[in-house]
Amino acid sequence: MNTGYELSAWCNLSRNLTGLVNFSHPKTDRSNVFPEFEGWYQREHA
Repeated sequence: MNTGYELSAWCNLSRNLTGLVNFSHPKTDRSNVFPEFEGWYQREHA
């Protein structure tokens, strides 16, 4: 499960120059990864 937040901000510093800032903070729950691995392993080693 993925949750989190993302921030993006930009401004025109001049007519020919734009400033851009991006930030993200994802929170990923990988506590139950074994069922995914089991299916992948069976497909790879069939």
